[in-house]
Amino acid sequence: MPAYSDLFMRANLNDQGQMPAPGNLSSSPDIIPYGQVPVGNPASQFSDFTQDFGQSVQWGVGNNIYVRGTNLAAGAESGDVYLYWSQASLLNWPQVWSTNTILPQSGNPSVKLAATAANQQVVAQEPFFFTPQMVLPSGDHVCLIGRVATTANPNPIPSTVTMDSFAGFIANNRGFSWRNIEIINMPTKPAGSTPDWTMSVDYEQGTQTEIVNVVLSCVNIPVGCSIGFTCSTPGPTPMLSLVNTQVSNPTSFVAGITSTIPAGFKSNIQYWFYSNGKAIPGGASVTLKAIYVPGSGAASARYARPLEHFGIVDPVGIGPTQGILLGSHSTINAS
Repeated sequence: MPAYSDLFMRANLNDQGQMPAPGNLSSSPDIIPYGQVPVGNPASQFSDFTQDFGQSVQWGVGNNIYVRGTNLAAGAESGDVYLYWSQASLLNWPQVWSTNTILPQSGNPSVKLAATAANQQVVAQEPFFFTPQMVLPSGDHVCLIGRVATTANPNPIPSTVTMDSFAGFIANNRGFSWRNIEIINMPTKPAGSTPDWTMSVDYEQGTQTEIVNVVLSCVNIPVGCSIGFTCSTPGPTPMLSLVNTQVSNPTSFVAGITSTIPAGFKSNIQYWFYSNGKAIPGGASVTLKAIYVPGSGAASARYARPLEHFGIVDPVGIGPTQGILLGSHSTINAS
């Protein structure tokens, strides 16, 4: 049986690059959904190629998806990995799923796999960032399609592939891989629903490593609404991520994390809001706030103020209760 001779992503754990690919074609262990918190060192975390590290994908929030590959070229080789998604029922039209691109949070169209020698197994450092907001029929799933493009094998997407021949296409075109995934925590809302809004804010730490409270502060938001934020760039400990959290106090509610953010850290933070069918009163607001926590010996410590000073009435569970506001971003219902 002939073998592929370039950088590729496996169809399953037993795949060694044969043509056609053997066994199950829809469970690629080299497409790795891995939750909302990014990994600090993907090359180490996913170095065991005998394991499938994939996790469930959550609906409506940002999920990190890592990729890895094996180099079957005669020497050093590098390639760009592109990632696409589709409902299973759409796989008969590549011209449809080819437009459903999943991008890294950097906004680049692909991530890089780079091997320095033949037979080397490599992991991309940067994850793709997938926020599923589609509505699926009961029992359906989503497919992720990976494409590795190298100079020798650019592996363009074909213009037509029928449903019946899709599996054969994946088996015989080793630059492509396929993984079926389950989307969990689908909201119990009417079909077609999405987050009421998602906002994106740039963050730049500056030249010093510091402790920062990153919080979402809600005013006049009804009980049962949901908020959260995420950032896929590794570095802070813990990572800047708050999974969907339900509002429990309609007057004033706050949720967030305390994180040590390293010098030079730059990224984008996305925060979102679900009304979950609740009527939102005029003047209601959700505000993302970054509050610097100076050490006791820092010259700026004398300027620290209680979190209540920044409109955070109930700071229980947030961490240090005094700090200096670095910045904020609000979304207000003015109706």
